[in-house]
Amino acid sequence: MVRSFDYAARVAMFDVAPDDAGEEGSSRMETLASAFASWASVAFVRGYRSASLPPGVRPPGEAEEILLFELFLLDKAIYEVGYELESRPEFLRIPLAGLRHLIELIR
Repeated sequence: MVRSFDYAARVAMFDVAPDDAGEEGSSRMETLASAFASWASVAFVRGYRSASLPPGVRPPGEAEEILLFELFLLDKAIYEVGYELESRPEFLRIPLAGLRHLIELIR
């Protein structure tokens, strides 16, 4: 779901801000898209954790839970790169941007 929020934001961004929108317009749309994806992701994960994960199923600590979550996001984004290369090359920039963002977060 979290990767889907990123896709939704970026597809909307690309529809609203075409490639010729200029650096300032693209930068503003990138900020808005990232903010939406982050907000929606946080809200979803909070709700998911409180509704569906009993304490015995969670990793032993918060650091481990975050690491596992980040690894699953990276795995999904890498899968998306292969999928988009094969099926929709024009969408490749979406998972690549997601990978770049995830790598920056993990550093």
